[in-house]
Amino acid sequence: MRITIGTKLTAGFMLVLLVLVALAYYSVSISQKSLKESVGNSSMFLAEEILNRIEQNIYLKIEELQKYSKICLLQKTVLESNREFEKLGSTEEHINRKDREWISASKDEITPFMKILISDELSDDLREDFIHFYKKKYGYDVFECVSVANRYGASVAQTGKTSDYRQNDEEWWQVARERGFCHR
Repeated sequence: MRITIGTKLTAGFMLVLLVLVALAYYSVSISQKSLKESVGNSSMFLAEEILNRIEQNIYLKIEELQKYSKICLLQKTVLESNREFEKLGSTEEHINRKDREWISASKDEITPFMKILISDELSDDLREDFIHFYKKKYGYDVFECVSVANRYGASVAQTGKTSDYRQNDEEWWQVARERGFCHR
């Protein structure tokens, strides 16, 4: 049996074609892997950059709040509150009583005592400088609520209703006390 030249050429052509298909598949596979790796690395770098910017933004907001804590109105309000509490016979009993009253109010209820804390001059100032300002700037609430407490942990001013009157059980208050942000 003799193989004709046409059959040999067809077989050679098929062999070359098979090798080319294998090389093309291998090249596409390597290219896809390389592209996925490149896109993955780029995405990681982008995510890291976004997280760094968010972290910087949060840090700047914290710095701004710390600077605000040195403002005269805030210091005056806290110092006056501290003096009033020093005159009380039992600050702990006073705070406990007010806290029970606060907690017993329904979620949507604002008692006259709460209204005083939420609508005093310092609260209005904090609301304007932090709640409204950032809502206008970004279109959403950056701060849900800003609270100020005296050295006894009692709420002195706040931009909205909090869950309770007693603040010395909150982590933020304990950290502020440890770092020396509580005015004496």
